[in-house]
Amino acid sequence: MSRTKYLLASALSVAMLAVVHCAGNSPSARAAEQGKFDVSQIKEYIEQLASRNKEPPFFASGGVDLPKFPAEYDWTEERRVRNVYNLLEGNISERVWKELGLHLEDRRFAIVVAVDDTRGRLTLSKVYDVGGLCLHLVKLHLVAAGRRHFHFKNGKGQPLMEFDFSDLLSDRRPLYETQIEVCERMLAKARELKDVNEEQRAETIDGLQKEIRSLRESKIPVFSKLRAAYQMFPPGFDYRTMLPATSKE
Repeated sequence: MSRTKYLLASALSVAMLAVVHCAGNSPSARAAEQGKFDVSQIKEYIEQLASRNKEPPFFASGGVDLPKFPAEYDWTEERRVRNVYNLLEGNISERVWKELGLHLEDRRFAIVVAVDDTRGRLTLSKVYDVGGLCLHLVKLHLVAAGRRHFHFKNGKGQPLMEFDFSDLLSDRRPLYETQIEVCERMLAKARELKDVNEEQRAETIDGLQKEIRSLRESKIPVFSKLRAAYQMFPPGFDYRTMLPATSKE
C-alpha cells in the first residue's frame, strides 16, 4: 500500500488524542468543552488546522511510502494541529458540521498519520490537508444515522457502503433532512441488492424506516461516536531505521 493524499475522496480520521488548549489566538477552551462554538470560533479552529510545517517528501520502501521528516520539522506544531482537530471532533454540532463543509477544497498541509497492523508494523502513511480533515468529519456525521442500520457485507466481510454522497457534502439544509435523504438512498439500495440474506435485508429495511421516522419527528440529527486508531509518527522519526539493509535511496 502507498501513501494517499487525502482530497475529496477521503473518509478516514486521525487518532483521538488528548484535548488541550492551544496557545496563541485560539478560542476559549471552556467554550470548546461546552460545545458552544460560534461561527467565528469555528472558522478560527479550521484556520488553525493548517500547519506551519511543510509537507515532508516520501521514500518508497517495501510497498510503504515513508515520510522523510526534515531536521527542522516542528513536532510541537504537528501535535498542535492534531489537538485543534480533536477539539472540533469532540465538539461536533450542526453549526460546526456546516462550516466544515465550506472548507473541503482547502489544500493546505495539515498532518501525517501512520497506520500499523496488528503486530505494530507500519503498513501505510497518509498525508491530510485541511480539506481532508474537514471532509472526514462531514462525511462521518452525514452517514451516521443510516450506517448503523446498513449491515450488508461483501465476500471479505467488509461493509457494503458503496454510496456516492458527494452531492450532499456541502448541503445547506438542516442536517437531519440531509440524513433522511442518506437513509432513503440506503433504503433503496437495501431493496435492490441481490444475493443477500433476506432476514438481514428485512432487518436493514426496518431499521432504516424507523430511523427516517425518528429523524422526521425529532428534527434532531444523529452524530457519530466513531473514532479511528491511527497513530502519530514519533518525534524525530527517521525513515532510514525502517529500511531493509539492502534498500537504497
